[in-house]
Amino acid sequence: MPPRILGLLHEVLPGAKRIAVFVNQRNTKRAETQVKELQAAADSIGLKTEIYGTSTVVEINAAFATLARKRPDALFVSADPFFVVRRVQLANLAARHAIASSFSARDNVQAGSD
Repeated sequence: MPPRILGLLHEVLPGAKRIAVFVNQRNTKRAETQVKELQAAADSIGLKTEIYGTSTVVEINAAFATLARKRPDALFVSADPFFVVRRVQLANLAARHAIASSFSARDNVQAGSD
């Protein structure tokens, strides 16, 4: 599913070249698989990915501070139960920093509209 979502993100933002990606580094096997799939998909459509291991509230805040400086074209939050739990934090920070975002779970998107 992540490559398909990344493709949709690219369709919505055709000028995007750099995509930040959040993965839960504590979920090692899932993160490794997701990174491989996403990088292969990104390469096939000409996107550069920057991977952020975000597995705590503090790491999410630090990653957004970095994104505010680096200004990627978009953010892709990979599928992981941790990100569903942190959906309000992720939606609020993405909105505050005006970073176009794609989430793998509907709950994250709904959190941004509350």
